[in-house]
Amino acid sequence: MSAQCGGKILSAKTRRTKNRLNHALRVAAQTLHRSETHLGAYYRKMRTRLGAPKVIAVHSSQTGAHHLPSPHHGTSL
Repeated sequence: MSAQCGGKILSAKTRRTKNRLNHALRVAAQTLHRSETHLGAYYRKMRTRLGAPKVIAVHSSQTGAHHLPSPHHGTSL
């Protein structure tokens, strides 16, 4: 998400966070850079298109979505 003022984009950088889980997922996403799996190939392809910070954020959220349990309807955490 970019900071805007009157339609002018002021900043389009990814935001810093202090969440430990988020940091761990970002580090896991960065390890795909040298991975020889299909995820590593996809990471490198998207990194050339979008740039490293955006791809790391996307892959960390994808990793979290696939590996963390999601709350189901009618359940409480």
